[in-house]
Amino acid sequence: MAEAPPFPRSPLPSAASAASAPETGADGSAPAGPRRPAWQRLSTWLPAAAVAACAGVVLGFYGVSVTDLVLFSVYVTFGLALPGLLWVRLLYRRPRGLPEEVALGLTFGYALEVLASLLGRVAGVPLLVAVWPLGTYALFLAVPRLHRHWKGAPRPNRASLWWSWGLALGVICLIGWTAADRFGVPLAPAGPLDERAWSIQAHLAAAALTGIDPLVLHSRLAMLPMLAALVVLLGSAGRRVIGTWAGALGALAATVLVAAPSLYRGAAGVFAWEPVQSWSSPARTFGALLFVPVVLLVVDLLGDRRQTRGRWVFLAVMLVAVMGAQATYLPLLAGGLVAVVAVETVRWFGLPRRALAALGLTTVFLAVAQAGGRSPAAGPIMRETLGRLTGLGDEAPAPAALLGVALLLTLCGAITWCGAFGLVSRPQLLLRPPVVLVLGMSATGLLLGLLLGDPHFLEGPYPYLAMVAVHGLILVVRRARLPLRSVLLAAGTGVLAAYLVRVLCDVEVPLGRGEDIVLLYLPYLALLGVVLLIVLALLAARSGGRRTFALVICLVTAAGTPAAWFAGVTPGMAPSPLVEVRDVPVSAIP
Repeated sequence: MAEAPPFPRSPLPSAASAASAPETGADGSAPAGPRRPAWQRLSTWLPAAAVAACAGVVLGFYGVSVTDLVLFSVYVTFGLALPGLLWVRLLYRRPRGLPEEVALGLTFGYALEVLASLLGRVAGVPLLVAVWPLGTYALFLAVPRLHRHWKGAPRPNRASLWWSWGLALGVICLIGWTAADRFGVPLAPAGPLDERAWSIQAHLAAAALTGIDPLVLHSRLAMLPMLAALVVLLGSAGRRVIGTWAGALGALAATVLVAAPSLYRGAAGVFAWEPVQSWSSPARTFGALLFVPVVLLVVDLLGDRRQTRGRWVFLAVMLVAVMGAQATYLPLLAGGLVAVVAVETVRWFGLPRRALAALGLTTVFLAVAQAGGRSPAAGPIMRETLGRLTGLGDEAPAPAALLGVALLLTLCGAITWCGAFGLVSRPQLLLRPPVVLVLGMSATGLLLGLLLGDPHFLEGPYPYLAMVAVHGLILVVRRARLPLRSVLLAAGTGVLAAYLVRVLCDVEVPLGRGEDIVLLYLPYLALLGVVLLIVLALLAARSGGRRTFALVICLVTAAGTPAAWFAGVTPGMAPSPLVEVRDVPVSAIP
């Protein structure tokens, strides 16, 4: 059997592809342009300077000394980002912009730091963690063939300035969000972290060698470079999946502002997604950050024609780091790769050897994680959700009630990521390996989350599902040629419909004593009835099937996250999805 060919890099319809040709080349990058003046080259650094200035002002305002800030900046730059960047240029060769390259270098530096820290613990030499950056510098200075990696390859895919500012504003918003939510709390002694999250423990232990107070590291400094790299890499992943800069920013916004549909009074929704940028859980954010390069690399392995052996070394190192940070990502990746292998085999009557190799490597590390007890323990998410909605407490729920909660969880996800259904209008795009990979990860996460009861399986794939949802939403709106006013009208109708359903059904959770559990399904049935009535009205008005489909997708999407945020700022409706207040001691935060 022949090997399945790489997928084409242009995911949008032909007209849109032609319109966006300058930003998409054969390898996913734009052609090199003429050399720009010095002032224009300097202006590209303004977004990064704005982020650095904002971080410095916020940290200084909340008591971080200049000495600690300088020491941490030097450590992150020369102990993590620069040596990691050199290895990325050697192992993961691909034309890319400088922000993505630096973020990849920082993330790979985290992974190598974790491995060096663990080896140092085993050998009884804690300072071994300082050897890998020094050894990297010595190697890349001593070997003449490696000198070119200090400068890097030409950058044909120069991003526009508004893209850089969009990423910078995203990081600045996260810094301000965190400062308002977390930094006002007085510092308290930090206790031991979750023993399963040994990657973040190894990083904090290595960073503590700078002499900075571990409490300041844990509560103020450690998360900032992680958040910045996470924003940049998620934007790059969205660019790979969607194919446009604007779509990637939309997917990034959907990831950061994710919120489940809120159709009850007194609750944020059936299921409250914990965002990946959670300052209260560094282990969660660290695991999410380490997993993004894995997704990027797998997408490139499936799409790029020319491959190097160094990419497989890069993938193996990142999988080891993911195994120690958040092992739940490994079965998700395995499920997505199984879906890619199945679809590509049936579609091309050939085995996708790269996908099979990546699946085999993932399976090996998954088996190691299982043998080492790194997989998270099962948690009763459906029982806890049912207890929160009904107030049953520790009472044993009926199987039918648990099945109903599973249906509600699935329905909430379908509403939130309704835009993914827009890809049905172009089946050839629905079968692209990146889309199949994401849908396979999402289906695996849903299945494992409901069977094992662990919310990490449900939350892990959602940043990538947001990319597919935005991709489908953009596609269906373009194919229907909807004007902006129609899109805004449909979105406003969706938010209004969710609000009216919440007010008229008037279901408050937890349910009162003696109230039937069937009331939990009433708002969702009412929303379904509203959507069906609107569909019938559009068809009666002869709007056309394509236009009706696009308007309904916009309406249902708006009934998810936008309506949840609207409910959060409406008095008496529901708590804001921005913050979930928990009385948890700092020492108990993993």
